[in-house]
Amino acid sequence: MRNLKRAFALAIIVGTLSLPAFASASDNTPIVPDLNLDAQRHRRERDYDPTDFGVEARQRFPFFVSLGAYFPTFSGDGTSNSTGAELAFGYRFPTDNLDFRVSVRGQEFNITDSFGNQSTIDVSEFSFDALFRLQQFYAGPGISFGSVTGTTNGFSVSGSNQTVFSLTAGYDTYKGISLNFGLRF
Repeated sequence: MRNLKRAFALAIIVGTLSLPAFASASDNTPIVPDLNLDAQRHRRERDYDPTDFGVEARQRFPFFVSLGAYFPTFSGDGTSNSTGAELAFGYRFPTDNLDFRVSVRGQEFNITDSFGNQSTIDVSEFSFDALFRLQQFYAGPGISFGSVTGTTNGFSVSGSNQTVFSLTAGYDTYKGISLNFGLRF
């Protein structure tokens, strides 16, 4: 099919270029074929450079999903903490040296008190981050607003509102994947 298209295009070009030879001698109008060749390069997925961390490259993937581990540091008499999970969905507004991120986040982890009672803690947050960039490296502050609910021995505790400040540092890797570390207080 591709060869047929090329042959058809070649026939049109040859026919257009040979028109002046077929013009009658009595016609004094100069015949110049109008032929435009478009040499514009179109973007293809294979042209995508996964090591490009410029603004345009970051705008290509403004939505993000984050999956991470959460390490609570609650302390007290006989209290033990279990590693939890965090899931976030968000949108990034990239500029030259800064990314503004807005996201919704959820965390779940367990705490066991000195009596062996295990509590499951669920956190829901709406977060804002300002991350300063140097190529694929980024770091910056954030603030989150949300609520905390818990379940202990089958009993649910209603949510309490919270405001959490955070510091994040990270490194972008291949095709929009990044590794980061955050501290929340």
